[in-house]
Amino acid sequence: MKVYRGTSEIIDVVIDNKTQLKQTLQGEDFIQCNFTMDIFFNFKIGDYVNWRNKRYTIFKQPSEKKVQSNQFQYSIDFESDQYRLINSMYLLDGQGEFYLVGDLQKFTNLIIVNLNRLAGDGYYQLATMPSTDAKNLNFTNNNCLNVLQNISKEFNKEFYFSDDGKTIHFADKIGSDLGLSFEFKNGLRNIERQKLTDQNLVTRLYAFGGTRNVTNEYGSKRLKLPNSDGYIEQNTSLFGMIEGVVNFEDVYPHREGTVTALGDDIFKFNDNTIDFDVNNQLIDGVTAKLTFNTGLLAGYEFEITQFTNSSKEFVIIQYEDTNGLVLPNDDLKPQVDDKYVLHDIEMPQSYIDNAEQELLTKANEYLSENSLPNVIYNIVPDYPFLRKNLIQLNIGDIIEVSDADFGVSFETRVISFTQSIANPYLYSMKVGDKVSVGYITRVLSNQLELQNSIAIERFDRTVQYNQIRRNLRNIDELRDSLFDPDGYFDTDNIRPLSIETSMLTVGSKGQQFIIRNLLIEANYESNPNKVRCGNGTLVHFTINDDSVKEWNLTGNIVVLDTPETHYYIYAKCVKDGNNGLFEISTTQYNTEESDYYYFLIGVVHSVVDDVRGISLTYGQTTINGKFITTGRVQSIDGLNYFDLDSNQLKIGNSQVGMDWNVTNPDKLTIRGGLVQSPAGDVFPIAVYRGEYDPAEYYYLGDQVSYNGSTYIFSSETPQVGKAPTNTDYWDVSAEAGASGDSIAIQYSIDGTNWHNPPFQATDIYMRQRVGSGSWSAAIQIVGEDGSDGSAGTTGNYIDYVFRRYPVNFVEDGFIAVSFINNIYTLTGNNPVGWFDAPSEGTDPLWMSKALKDADGNLLESWSTPVRISGNNGDNGEDGQDGQDGANGQDGNDGPGIVYRGVFNQSTLYYNNDIRRDVVKYNDVYYLYNGTNGVALAWSDANWETFGAQFESVATNLLLAENANIADWIIKDGKITSQNEYNGTPRAQFDGANGKLTLVSPMTTYTNSGGTRTYEHTLKLDSTQGRLEARHTGDSYQNSGVSYVDSEGVFANFAGTQALPASSGVEIKGAVVGLGFGKLNRSAYGGNNAIAGVVGRASNSASDPAPAYGGLFFGLKTYGLFLNVKTVTGSSHTISGTEDYISCYYNGTTNVYLPTSSRHIGRMIYVKRINGGVTVHANGVNILTHTQVSSVGIADGDCWFFVYDGSYWCGQKLVR
Repeated sequence: MKVYRGTSEIIDVVIDNKTQLKQTLQGEDFIQCNFTMDIFFNFKIGDYVNWRNKRYTIFKQPSEKKVQSNQFQYSIDFESDQYRLINSMYLLDGQGEFYLVGDLQKFTNLIIVNLNRLAGDGYYQLATMPSTDAKNLNFTNNNCLNVLQNISKEFNKEFYFSDDGKTIHFADKIGSDLGLSFEFKNGLRNIERQKLTDQNLVTRLYAFGGTRNVTNEYGSKRLKLPNSDGYIEQNTSLFGMIEGVVNFEDVYPHREGTVTALGDDIFKFNDNTIDFDVNNQLIDGVTAKLTFNTGLLAGYEFEITQFTNSSKEFVIIQYEDTNGLVLPNDDLKPQVDDKYVLHDIEMPQSYIDNAEQELLTKANEYLSENSLPNVIYNIVPDYPFLRKNLIQLNIGDIIEVSDADFGVSFETRVISFTQSIANPYLYSMKVGDKVSVGYITRVLSNQLELQNSIAIERFDRTVQYNQIRRNLRNIDELRDSLFDPDGYFDTDNIRPLSIETSMLTVGSKGQQFIIRNLLIEANYESNPNKVRCGNGTLVHFTINDDSVKEWNLTGNIVVLDTPETHYYIYAKCVKDGNNGLFEISTTQYNTEESDYYYFLIGVVHSVVDDVRGISLTYGQTTINGKFITTGRVQSIDGLNYFDLDSNQLKIGNSQVGMDWNVTNPDKLTIRGGLVQSPAGDVFPIAVYRGEYDPAEYYYLGDQVSYNGSTYIFSSETPQVGKAPTNTDYWDVSAEAGASGDSIAIQYSIDGTNWHNPPFQATDIYMRQRVGSGSWSAAIQIVGEDGSDGSAGTTGNYIDYVFRRYPVNFVEDGFIAVSFINNIYTLTGNNPVGWFDAPSEGTDPLWMSKALKDADGNLLESWSTPVRISGNNGDNGEDGQDGQDGANGQDGNDGPGIVYRGVFNQSTLYYNNDIRRDVVKYNDVYYLYNGTNGVALAWSDANWETFGAQFESVATNLLLAENANIADWIIKDGKITSQNEYNGTPRAQFDGANGKLTLVSPMTTYTNSGGTRTYEHTLKLDSTQGRLEARHTGDSYQNSGVSYVDSEGVFANFAGTQALPASSGVEIKGAVVGLGFGKLNRSAYGGNNAIAGVVGRASNSASDPAPAYGGLFFGLKTYGLFLNVKTVTGSSHTISGTEDYISCYYNGTTNVYLPTSSRHIGRMIYVKRINGGVTVHANGVNILTHTQVSSVGIADGDCWFFVYDGSYWCGQKLVR
């Protein structure tokens, strides 16, 4: 395993299967190395290895052990780049404690900002983000890696880093579906099923949302599911009815608004996007509020004093926080584009409906994960199977696992694995569908046998630095301002057993600091005289009056001399710099020495019972009045404590007690808790364990369900296999009630003949029966038809009549007398010659109307007839021709015609600006005028004929089915030659696909010395950008292929004769270079030459691999010529192109071996002709019988040097 420092390889370590890559989905990712070397090597923080295209770096001091003079044991963790995120705190506007509302991209953007605060702008980047809903999250002094893991879990996404560790990606699920199947003894060595007990099985789920913006009128204090049942179910047929409840606090009716304009003072702003009147949504007795999610006021809540709907203007009330900061103010105020959320109002129904649907979606997702038993499997794949198939597994990959005995066959995910670095196909894995985020911290596990290791955890970093400085200055000011109002101060008030004062401060100015990332471990490697100090950062709040001062502390391991002596632990920090180290000494230093600060951290106590203890003394405790300000309060044994700095509490022991943020992050854990009633009885807090399982152990206070009842375990002694009905161990907590009577219902159409549900449309009666009792009398549930009602009053109507009459001279309201006499006067209920509907004809149509009663009798006279149509007038005479208009612009080019042959309904046909297809159908040619680019059955509507046949427009040779032009055949979109070889045209031009193909016979040699002919194909393909030559093969000779493209030249068949037959030598080559030519040395210079093949290479990568002008597996030469350099001066550095160095200088010549081209296998000869010659290794050692930095060459001697990757191996050639 090669280890690098900077861009240089520093050592190649021999490893075995104890060096392993350990990865967990959304968790750890590091290489754990355990190996032994026969020399000591100083590995440093920052050294790294490359594995699977990723860099793994030493971030913490390695462990080294000297077993004997030539045996050194190493334990090193190389961690992935994600561990760098631990070094950056998640801050918003310089604060570590805040609420923030936003989507996943918003939270991750803040991670990038905080990372680049240390790494530099643009170093870390964010990939394309998935769209998510907004959440309101609370952050309390977290580092960026913890935040990344938390938000991934909150938004149900999975993160991963690019190979260079600089870009963060998110996906619903990472990994690939490999299509692999593992079965016992078929790709699988062993399988173990492991039960997870973190959650109970649930098949009926009652899901609720949050309480925000949910009013009393809603009917529930929490958001409910949209269905009337209030629950959803899955897998009840498999596991029965198992109920569960879950609350999704972040799902509630809400709207994220945007500040679109500012008002005339700092308390007013507008949001013209809001789609409802806030005044109509207020709750009686409750003040509406809003919280800013972004901007200068992010995280602060304000009451709303006024909302004007017409202008969409909000007015908020000024707020003062606990530190006296008044918001908003002239500096911190709303800005355009700030985001905010309204609450303590009754949201409009549409927002409630949307929130209920979101709740239903989340509930279904939750139930899908928890309605099946939660198990994972430990499996060990068969590494020969992986190696044979070159399979590399990755976290998140989907594989299939099956086992007949377990009765399982399922697709699952790789959630963690351990991979050997020495044998990369040797894995052990956990597979399952449950992703448990493994939060990455650096906390030393308790050493139960010592109880004296002190881990200063990363929680120290979570302290708010500015707040600490402010509080410390306030304490100094308070101390300086105190006086003795009672005249009580004298030496009598300070007595051996008491102190009476107004304020007591314990801890000097020099001790007002914290240490981040520090681990101090006494009794290291079980040696009471060995103390290990890890790397850390000391943050001092008061040593500099103007700012917080930080020093990077370098860890070390110190061996103490005297077991009976205690030692002081100091941080020795440079006054004018940012670096420091640990010093453990018996000397009592002052805080300020000449060039250093000596900050007292604590004391390593003398050895007692073969163990040293550690006491930390840094920090400060202040007592004034009723207030005590300190960092940690603990018991004398350190087992019970209240750590205010790290937000931790622990009381009791591992069996009985409680802790906060210790056993489980951000959770209160109670062990062996008791509840006391007013009567004085005590009993443990009941813990529901689900349905009774005879294979489980039960403890005092456990509750189970059994046969419909609930039982509580009452024995002090844990038991297994004791049924809940055994009263020696169980008490009834809730007994199952008696079954209720059922109610049966039947329906009938006549009250005599009855049938069971469902109800039929003709049913009129119903009867019911309770339990096994008698049926009730018939109950009429549908009314019968009633008698007809009285007839209503008859109504009147308007009647219309029509008639055609050949009158065409009615103009301007004049009606001819003859017309009046004939048709104008209409009489009677049905006028003669008039009809109820227009009759057929061409004469003008007339219409009249009159009011009639229901019987058709006239109630008023007919109206004057009106003409509703007439004859068309004669065409008028043509007018004179107008003047010619100006010429218009040229039109666009018309589409080209493409003949497609006989119509086929499966073919796509085109009709657009540049192309119009032609087909032949029933021996007639048609132009396509249908939809562009579709395939349809024949329809005359989609085609139009040429008018004349196609032959009259284009000959049978052009745009025809077949054509022959200059002996080339045009057919099926190709131009082909008439000559063929093996039934294939020797030349083909494929216009549709952009290909040129040439086929010919090729005669070549066979294995037995004869010749044989094979098909040879030369292809130029525009889709590949490559010229390809290929020939077939058989048992007598191999097939072969050659490529030429922009990437280079490739040939895999040696068929070219390298030398003429006259040479008598048969040499076949895939690439042959014969550099024949005429070149005079004098004409061009002494270094010129003719070569058959010239190769030169260079590598411009940042971490370049070796570059060779030629690379051969098996090299035979007919004469080998080295590049000779003649040295005539006192110094020479060998370049990358010099092989043989002849030293002619009369004095001493220093020859330096190369560095830039120092690749493994490099060979160099150095010959001494005159004077003295010394060869220097130039950065590494020369290995002869020992390691030296240089060798001297005696007169007339020649040395041969080969670089083996670590040393220049030198050997004097025998004369």
